[in-house]
Amino acid sequence: PILGWAAASGGIKLVYLLLAGIAAVPLLFGTEPSAESTTKPGPRRPAVPAARVILAALFTLTAGGSAVFVYAAAIALQQTSLSATTISLAFSANAIASIPAARLKGNRRLAGIGYLVTSGCALVVGLSSSGVLFFFALTLWGAGFWYATPATHALLEAR
Repeated sequence: PILGWAAASGGIKLVYLLLAGIAAVPLLFGTEPSAESTTKPGPRRPAVPAARVILAALFTLTAGGSAVFVYAAAIALQQTSLSATTISLAFSANAIASIPAARLKGNRRLAGIGYLVTSGCALVVGLSSSGVLFFFALTLWGAGFWYATPATHALLEAR
């Protein structure tokens, strides 16, 4: 929301200034990696064909989704009546919805539905002229993607 306000009031220069300031904050807290935080690599196993297919599908989904997600704010500004601040709140809602979805415990046997939800939300974000639909779809997108992705990683680990 702060960046949305900056874009609306100060333009792109203020946004980049704020981003530079935010990126510089970790420089104040320099740390060195500890021996406990590093792991020793084990023997590598060759990838099975199924893992390669899963990785290719995950790459395609992520690259395609990123293409829409990166331009979602520009799409919303052009196609809906939402303000920059409201659009930034939609991105925040996306992140907030992602947290419980990613932290779910247990078996995610229907994880593929999460990717179908993500795909549908990408279509709505890219094509809808309704601000309400844009906001809802962007929020649900985060939940769907992060519901399915841990299951994909577990599947890869098993292969």
